[in-house]
Amino acid sequence: MRSSAVALVLLLVNVCACKSDPGAPEPAVEPAALAIELNIASTPSEAKVLLEGAELGTTPYRLKLKKSTQLTVEKAGYVPQTLTLGPDSEPNVVVKLTPLEAVPAVAPAGDSAKAPAAEEPRPAGPVFDTVTKAKAALKSGRIDRVKYDQVIRQLKTRSDLKLDKLKELYQKGRIDKVEYKRREAVIESEYKG
Repeated sequence: MRSSAVALVLLLVNVCACKSDPGAPEPAVEPAALAIELNIASTPSEAKVLLEGAELGTTPYRLKLKKSTQLTVEKAGYVPQTLTLGPDSEPNVVVKLTPLEAVPAVAPAGDSAKAPAAEEPRPAGPVFDTVTKAKAALKSGRIDRVKYDQVIRQLKTRSDLKLDKLKELYQKGRIDKVEYKRREAVIESEYKG
C-alpha cells in the first residue's frame, strides 16, 4: 500500500511538471509588495516630514514605504526639500536644509533696488494650539465663552483636515495601517493637548 501511495505522488508531480511551460518566466514578486523601513534625519533636526501635503511627523522619523513616493522635508527659515524615496532607497536618509538667508533674493525685473521683505501678519489676540490651552484660558478668564467656542471650532477643523488627508494617503496605499494609526493618534493628541 505504501509503495502505491509513493508512486501516486510521483505520478502527480510528473504530471504537474509536464503541464507547466518550462520556458515561461517565473512569476515576479511585485516591488510594491515589498516594504522598506527608512530612517529620515535632517540638519537641523525637528523638520516636518510631509507626504502629499500631509504632515507625518518630525525628523528624526521612521517610515515604511511600499512603493516610490515623494516626501517633502521642511522647517521654518529653511528651503524645503522634496525627495523621491522607494524600496530601492538607502535605509538612512539625511536631508541638509539650506537657510533661507543663504538663498540669493531675486529682484523683480526693472527694479535694481532690493525690495524689503514683507512682514508676516501677526494674529490678533492669543493663539491656542490645543483644546487644553483654550480650556485653561477660559477658566482663568483670559477669554470668554464665545472666543473659546471659536477656538475649538478652528482646532477641530484643522484636526479634521489633517485626518482627512491622512486617510486619503492610507486609502491610496501610500502609507500602511500601522503608520496610519500611529499618525492618527498623534493628530488627536495634538488637538487635545
